[in-house]
Amino acid sequence: MDRTEELLLILSEECAEVAQAASKCIRFGMAATHPNYPESNQLRLEQELGDFMAMFKLLIEENGLNEDNIMKAAEAKLIKVEKFMRNGRPPQVTPQLPPQVPRKSRKPR
Repeated sequence: MDRTEELLLILSEECAEVAQAASKCIRFGMAATHPNYPESNQLRLEQELGDFMAMFKLLIEENGLNEDNIMKAAEAKLIKVEKFMRNGRPPQVTPQLPPQVPRKSRKPR
């Protein structure tokens, strides 16, 4: 594995850790703490975002990623999020259950 591949692997791990920290904030609240860790969920999220940003920075510096393209994509995402958040609330989605699959009748033995 070369350095670029390793950086990309670490980046993907950091993305997963950010997702987990965000999930904890949603489930338990930003100020909540885990009994085994003194840090709040907010602080843990901030730490994971910092780790992610470090990998982001390394990938830009060492692999010629175009920061302008990344920032343009970020701006487009901000616009899209605001459009679909509907004044800070997610759109109302009615869950659709999959259609029932007919079961074959079993022959008595």
